[in-house]
Amino acid sequence: MARADQPRADLARAATAVLGPGDGVGYVRAPGRVNLMGDHTDYNAGLVLPAAIDREVLVAFRRTTGAFVCVRSLDFEGAVIVRADGTPDPERDVPPWGGAVAALVRAMSLRGRAPVGTDLVISSGIPVGAGLSSSAAVLVGVATALGASAGDPLSVRATALACQEAETVGSGVPCGVMDPWASADGTAGHALLLDCRSLDVERIPMPAQIAVVAVHSGISRTLRPRVTRHDATSARN
Repeated sequence: MARADQPRADLARAATAVLGPGDGVGYVRAPGRVNLMGDHTDYNAGLVLPAAIDREVLVAFRRTTGAFVCVRSLDFEGAVIVRADGTPDPERDVPPWGGAVAALVRAMSLRGRAPVGTDLVISSGIPVGAGLSSSAAVLVGVATALGASAGDPLSVRATALACQEAETVGSGVPCGVMDPWASADGTAGHALLLDCRSLDVERIPMPAQIAVVAVHSGISRTLRPRVTRHDATSARN
C-alpha cells in the first residue's frame, strides 16, 4: 500500500514493480486540490477558486497489443478490466473502487480515444477521504495515461469533463467539474478562478508570503448518492 508521505520516486518504483518487467513504461501525475472559495457551487454552475497541492497520484502505464484496459491500485484489491473501446462486459466484475475508472474508459472512448490496450498501476500520495479530491486525481491520472498510451491526449477541458462524467456514474452523485479541472490544470504558485457555467479560467497568483495549510480532522469523507423526493416516495411505495 502506498503511503501519503512517500516521495514520487518511491511511488514510481512501487507502481512499476506491480506493472511488471518490460520496456515502454510511462508515468503521469495528477495532484490533489484544496478549495479556497466556492464550496458546493461547482455543480450549481457557480464560481470556484481551487488550487493544486503537493500531494499527488502517480500512474505507471504501458501500452499493450490486447483489447482491454487493465487498471490496478497499490491501495485497493482487485483490478478493473474493461474493453478498450469502453463497451460493457457483463462477464467481468468491477471492484468497488473501480466503477468510476470503468466509466472513464467509456467516457474517453466517446470523446474519440482509440481503443488501445493499456496496463496501468495507480499509486497515491493523497490521503483517501481527507477532502483533497483523491478520487478526482486518480481519474485525471488514469485519463492522462490513457490519452498518452493512445498517442492522442485529451485537452484539459475534455479531460475534466470526462472525469466529471465518470465520477458521477461511479458514485451516483451529481459531481461538479471543479475537482478534476483543478487536478488537470493546476499551476504551481497559482489558484484557478473557474467559472463552472462557461468553463472560463483565470490563473490567480498566490502571494509568496501566504501558505495554504490543510488540516486532516481524522474523519473520513465519502460521496453518497443524493436521495430525491421522488426516490424517497418510490421507496415507500
